[in-house]
Parts: sequence; structure tokens; C-alpha cells
Amino acid sequence: MTVLIASADLRPEHLPDRVEDWRAFASTFEGYLHWNSAVRCGEIANSTRMQDMQTGTLPTDLDVLRTCLFFERRRERHSGSPPDEADLTYFRSILEAIRKQVTARG
Repeated sequence: MTVLIASADLRPEHLPDRVEDWRAFASTFEGYLHWNSAVRCGEIANSTRMQDMQTGTLPTDLDVLRTCLFFERRRERHSGSPPDEADLTYFRSILEAIRKQVTARG
């Protein structure tokens, strides 16, 4: 069973060293519970993905970034399709943005 980790308690050692390990980290956050809505969670994840595709930028909010990975994990499970190389590049960017936020706060 995966243990949930609040964003305030997130430390660099919680983050995966390899993008291929993104699923376990994504499971440490419960986006539906955090946003009190599966729909809201999906809206945040989808708009962030679109923002990344259009501008190459990601938000800096840890909860939003973690929502994206959580939702992508759910999307993968429901679609039955593993992530492709473009997905992994996106996940890598999210993980790097999370690492930057966590490291910056000390």
C-alpha cells in the first residue's frame, strides 16, 4: 500500500530518480480527494498538459503538478495504454518542476 504524502511534507528523497518510476510517486497524492472532485482534478491536469504543449511551461504550484501525475496515472489505468515517449517527456518535466519547488524551499 502506498502512503500519501502531503505536499508540505514532500522531500527530495520522495521523488523518483528515474522517470520510469513515476507511477509510485504519482500514487503518493490523491488528486480527487485534494480537489474534492474528479472533474476538477481532470480539468487541472488537462489544462496544464495543454499549457505545456502550447508554451512549454508548467505551473509552479506543487499540488497542481502532483495532480497532473496523479491524473495521468488514472488516465493510463483507464485507457489501458502505457505512456509513449511524449508522455514520458512530459512526466519528466513535471518531476523536474516538482524537484525544483521542493529543493527551493529547503
